Amino acid sequence: MSSVTRREVGVISSVRGKGALAEVLKWGLLLLACGLLLAQGASAQGAAGSDAAGGAETPPFQMPTPEEAVTQIMTGLNERLTLSDEQKSEIRPTVVDMVAKIQKLRERFEAGELKPMALGMQLQMTEKKASALIDPVLDEKQRAEYAALRQEQRRRMMQEMQKRAASGQPPGF
Repeated sequence: MSSVTRREVGVISSVRGKGALAEVLKWGLLLLACGLLLAQGASAQGAAGSDAAGGAETPPFQMPTPEEAVTQIMTGLNERLTLSDEQKSEIRPTVVDMVAKIQKLRERFEAGELKPMALGMQLQMTEKKASALIDPVLDEKQRAEYAALRQEQRRRMMQEMQKRAASGQPPGF
């Protein structure tokens, strides 16, 4: 088991209580989005949200609908990788399938069928399978950028989870 995987497992297993679902799903969604909800896309959404609220604080994170998640992921991929129309049409079914699997895992977790650790592992496997299908569609330059994107997102998510766990803050968005 790699040190990154051990760290991820350790953080996931440290999440306890009612906030576990929110924290694990946040981690999973961001990991499974493969870093595709980039700062650039998030900044644009955040700016639109704060403008609409007259500069008020950003509302708490809400899980996107499956359609919204697919759109966000595809937009993030296109912004970062500059996908051709053919690549978009080849990648979209993988993203749709990945989002559907995330939804099923979420439902199983909420029903008590999966513990946080098991959910995290299932989410990680789903992300790896999706990445294995997306990688061959990309050219060499895009593939390198995609790998960097996934690594950046994992690092940010782990830092956020560790920061919250260390400070005793409840999981939040």
